[in-house]
Amino acid sequence: MFLGNTQLEQIIRELKLNSHISENINLIIKDIQKNNIDSKYLDFTDQDNQQICIQISKDVYIYSQQTYLFYDWNTHNDKDVEEYYTETYNLALLTKSDIEEGISGFYPSLDALKKDAGEDWKQIAIECIFENEALSN
Repeated sequence: MFLGNTQLEQIIRELKLNSHISENINLIIKDIQKNNIDSKYLDFTDQDNQQICIQISKDVYIYSQQTYLFYDWNTHNDKDVEEYYTETYNLALLTKSDIEEGISGFYPSLDALKKDAGEDWKQIAIECIFENEALSN
């Protein structure tokens, strides 16, 4: 896995914007800056497009991935393609309808997602919503 400078900068900026949500934000930032891809806070959820998840509270997640139009895993995996989409999601602010719509391309219903993913359903729901938005940007 690779964490390019552009993606790193976007993640750090997004964390700083959310410093009011968790008192651990500065610890997370320092760990990412020091350990890069080995940070205990980074969850690489899809290596094919450098997708990263950071959970900063019970319901708040930051997702980031490259959005380079001609991205090819085999030739770009170790390059900073300089085109990334990074966003924060607060599940508590989404309605059931919002979540159902966001996961509809991946799961037939929220109940099906919860059954398949168990305790990880929140992160998977946010990942689905993020992927829909990342593809449209």
